[in-house]
Amino acid sequence: MTLFRTVFMVILVTISLTNCQQRHSEIQSTPKHPNISVLSFNTYLLAKGLNNYPVARLDLIPENVIKVNADIVLLQEVWHTKFKAVVAQDDTKKDQEEETVEYYFPLRLIEQLSKHYPYHAYHDTVSEEAPTQNISINFNDKVENPVDQTAKNEAQNKVTNPNIGTGLVIFSKTPLKNISFRHWNQVVDDNELVSKKGVLYAETEIPSLGNFQIFNSHTSPKTFDIASRNYKAEHIQIKNEQINTLIEFMNQKRNNQQCQILGIDLNSHFFDYNPKEDRFFQQQDFIAPIYQKLVEGSNLDADTDPSKVIQNNVPTEDYATWNNQNNLLVQRGLYGTNPTSKLDFVFSSKSCTHAINSQLVFQEKFKMHYSSSTEKPLRPLSDHYGVLAKIFFKPNTKTTSTVF
Repeated sequence: MTLFRTVFMVILVTISLTNCQQRHSEIQSTPKHPNISVLSFNTYLLAKGLNNYPVARLDLIPENVIKVNADIVLLQEVWHTKFKAVVAQDDTKKDQEEETVEYYFPLRLIEQLSKHYPYHAYHDTVSEEAPTQNISINFNDKVENPVDQTAKNEAQNKVTNPNIGTGLVIFSKTPLKNISFRHWNQVVDDNELVSKKGVLYAETEIPSLGNFQIFNSHTSPKTFDIASRNYKAEHIQIKNEQINTLIEFMNQKRNNQQCQILGIDLNSHFFDYNPKEDRFFQQQDFIAPIYQKLVEGSNLDADTDPSKVIQNNVPTEDYATWNNQNNLLVQRGLYGTNPTSKLDFVFSSKSCTHAINSQLVFQEKFKMHYSSSTEKPLRPLSDHYGVLAKIFFKPNTKTTSTVF
């Protein structure tokens, strides 16, 4: 009996060791996928006029971006506007001296993020093209609607002479080079004539991973027509032209030895809208043409896969970066009637991407200091939520300087 028990134990230990070795072998043989993290975030840093607490959010955004600790940060709507604020030295004291603080949004963000992100790309069209202009602007002072062809031409010319810049900034932990910018030839809204939207480009090399082409872009919004319960067709047409420009620009820059990464406020959901049911379609046959054109035209993988959304029947609210139900800054903004949707994306080259995992960030509310009210209101960091994507790359994908 003792001999039998001993033999049995030896066999059991041998089997256990064999299983452990097999599991270890499986773990060892699983290819490791190098990865980087990318944050794309529309900051909604506009000047006064929309009750959106820009100065308070300007101080909160950098510290929360640093907490996320992405390798690459792509920000939109960091408009080159100056904002004067009367700021109390200490909110806990009533009788105190106050000081006036002036901010240029991009320069302030660059200053506050510089220790964590020593490299940035910011295309200052204001200094280049309109150095003598008064940059302070009340965003509610809209450009008048063109009434004839001459006025329309003059209004269109303002696109090439902006006074609040591109709104785009790229931050990186590694050096950036070959920075350039491409602007859209058309925009959909008179409000946009005071800016210069388009796509900002830079290249970087990440140690042990290689070289990357980085694109940061912002397209025009589509106005939602309440009467027809759908988006305006003329806006979709202009957005199509912008996507064509973006695809052309990316294809011109494409290098087979470099992966492309795009962070974008696409201002378009990846499904078409269903006016009869007053919600977005969630079927493969109703992928939005603008989204499909970008993905196919630039051969990209997205942080959120529409087919998996369909398969798992994921509610729009779970991945929406624009939420007109839960975000007060959306409800009180210029496009508060636009439905809850995913407008913001991180894409990367399909040729070198294994997978992209993503999550929404900055959904919580923060106390808005510098508010004139006694009780500081709670608001989110922006009218958009951020997209934090972790991009996993295929093994043995060649770049200019290394092999993944």
